[in-house]
Amino acid sequence: MIREKVVIIVGAVIVIVGLWLYLFLYHPLARKLKTVRAECKVAEEEICQAQEAMSFLKVTDIRRGPVAPGETSLAINELTRQGKLNGINFLSITPKAVEKCEWATCEILPIEMEIESSFGDLGIFLGSVDDLEKSLVTVNEFYIIPESRDARKLKTKLVLDIYIE
Repeated sequence: MIREKVVIIVGAVIVIVGLWLYLFLYHPLARKLKTVRAECKVAEEEICQAQEAMSFLKVTDIRRGPVAPGETSLAINELTRQGKLNGINFLSITPKAVEKCEWATCEILPIEMEIESSFGDLGIFLGSVDDLEKSLVTVNEFYIIPESRDARKLKTKLVLDIYIE
């Protein structure tokens, strides 16, 4: 009989300790875990929305300035690509001798061009020279000669300066 009472008392103590652990430790931690889980879900949704918004952003190369000496052909290619997108017909492209820049430590590579275009296309092309992504190019001089056969077409001789580091 004593042994049965001890088993009952030990069982009751185990039940009471278990109930106490559940009420004072497990249950509060479970509630806290539930609120933290809800906060994590909200944060995950915000991250997904931010990632979607970032995927639509256009990444551009911020490196705009003088080109490296070995990259002048890339700058000329970028310039001609931009011109062709704007309807420019390049008749000739002639790089001239590199000149020292008077006001900075860089050098200037003059590019003499002869192009054929309409007046509107020429304006768009000259405006787009400022929008080149990987090189710094300025218009040094230009001469416009209207074509005798078609007044809508212009022949233009211009010199563009590409700045080299």
